Amino acid sequence: MRKQQNSDPEFFSKVECVQAPVDLNYAVKRFLQYWKPSVLIVLEADLWPNMLYECRQRKVKMLMVDGRISPLSASRWSFYLFRPLMRYMLRTFETILCQSEQDQERMRSLGAEQLKYLGSLKVVEPLSPIVQPEVDEIHEHLEYEAESGRRKRKVWIAASTHEGEEEIVIDAHLALLSHLSRSADTSAKELNPLLVLVPRHPRRCEHIVTKIKKRYPGLNMSLQSRDGKSKLVEADLHVVDMLGVLRLWYAASPVALVGGSLVDGIGGHNVMEPGLLGCFPLHGPFNQNGQHAIDAIAASSPHCIQQVLDSNQLAERLYDILKQDEDYLHDLKTKIRSEMQKVAAKQGSRIVEALLSYI
Repeated sequence: MRKQQNSDPEFFSKVECVQAPVDLNYAVKRFLQYWKPSVLIVLEADLWPNMLYECRQRKVKMLMVDGRISPLSASRWSFYLFRPLMRYMLRTFETILCQSEQDQERMRSLGAEQLKYLGSLKVVEPLSPIVQPEVDEIHEHLEYEAESGRRKRKVWIAASTHEGEEEIVIDAHLALLSHLSRSADTSAKELNPLLVLVPRHPRRCEHIVTKIKKRYPGLNMSLQSRDGKSKLVEADLHVVDMLGVLRLWYAASPVALVGGSLVDGIGGHNVMEPGLLGCFPLHGPFNQNGQHAIDAIAASSPHCIQQVLDSNQLAERLYDILKQDEDYLHDLKTKIRSEMQKVAAKQGSRIVEALLSYI
């Protein structure tokens, strides 16, 4: 309930947002006595034993939406001392709507009974409006003079990257530049695309910058916090070392690699976010956390998403997209945005229908 990000004041005139109590028996009882809820909807697997017990005693309907449990958590809860508590908590729900079939099976193995696989709410998560003048400003700073006249630099995003992924995307970018320089097409040689690197955790940026300088000493790099947009034309790599601007870059770019998916152990991130902003999402092979969204897109719009296994495949796919002219890329963004909105609407309808049957 991100009130500060919601652009519809009418919504919050009808909805009162309060924090849930600490999961202590007396605090939960006071909370429930005051608010007297008729339904408890739990997101993902935010399970609090006292809250579930007291709601059950009061015959409050309980539903879990976006239910998920990681393989590691499932393994820990399967320990014989913890398993009875997890089984009790899962069986308090009238139904559990799971993010993926894998989550459904893991919950069933821990004792859950009323399970349905409907996919993830993240697929239908509303996005706050993009301020178009800010996107236009990015485009203005990407314009430059070429032999063939005024051109606008192509840009691609490596978003939400983790340790070990920065090297992969930079290697892909250098391979892309090499491919373009060898092209027989004069206009392709003039493209000189810009890589915008957006680490998942900005606190890593100082370490990342130091490592890049050592490994790629000839790479011209700019920083968002230091240079803003002033060096977008001459930089080879632009590092976004601050929060709150990724969506602007998604809106300004035709293609993005969604990180957390190129190295094992992270599980991927939300591929719907760039898609809903018209940015073609690429992802790596490790997507345990985001597979539900990939499956939802692939089921209805398989041409709107693609997997890459390594830097070479990433470079090839980037070349296929970025070599196209501006009209093609504009149409691509419009198409991706439209298809992703259809996927989101379809998923949202399924989840709402399932919930209405219980409320």
